Amino acid sequence: MRGATSTGIGAKGKAVVLIDGALPPPPPVGSLSGNAGELDTEDVEAWRRFREVGLLDEAAMERRDREALLERASRLENLKRLLHDLQEEHVLIKKVSDSKLADAKALAAGNEEKSLEVEEKMRVAESKLA
Repeated sequence: MRGATSTGIGAKGKAVVLIDGALPPPPPVGSLSGNAGELDTEDVEAWRRFREVGLLDEAAMERRDREALLERASRLENLKRLLHDLQEEHVLIKKVSDSKLADAKALAAGNEEKSLEVEEKMRVAESKLA
């Protein structure tokens, strides 16, 4: 970049590149301290720090927004996949559960039938003894 300077100061090792003639607009007067019409050194220093860490760099902010959106989209896809897996597991568990319930009902019905047969045989035996 011709005419560009890098401050080398920034959060997390990031450097801000300022292009000659394309500086961000000056800070609004009194916007940070609430004193309309006055611009104290704290405000100037705060705006300088904002600019140094890239908070006034629209392209960097858009890039961060895009990165955050992509991360959220990725998380959403992961959640959708996990939900789908849970739904498949639920269907499988339901099938196994229904099958075991049907087996248990059939076993109970078979036991009831055998119990009736045993009772009948006991009545027959008692009647022979009487």
